[in-house]
Amino acid sequence: MVFLGEGFAIVREGESSTNGLSSSIIKTKCDRNDIKYQDSTSKNDISGGSTLRHVSILSIDVGVGQLAMHFSVEVCSIRYIYELYKMMKTFYKTKIVKEKNKIVIK
Repeated sequence: MVFLGEGFAIVREGESSTNGLSSSIIKTKCDRNDIKYQDSTSKNDISGGSTLRHVSILSIDVGVGQLAMHFSVEVCSIRYIYELYKMMKTFYKTKIVKEKNKIVIK
């Protein structure tokens, strides 16, 4: 479940491309830069949309929560958009390297 105004969502579902490593990298960058995020999963009995989960590169499924998806009047929090923007800006300035079997986030 995603709450309005609590930051962008990191999607963790069977159909998402997010894994433990990609999630921890994004969460580390967000924590270091005071960027709000929330974990999102859906109920087991409701299937969501499918993203590219079988990609050969490290990836993460992120987005913004909204009410009334696919309706003419959708509602979301502007805070989501701003937090997602800050995360993307920070992420693309990040250097991620593997040193002695460890992932180092700079």
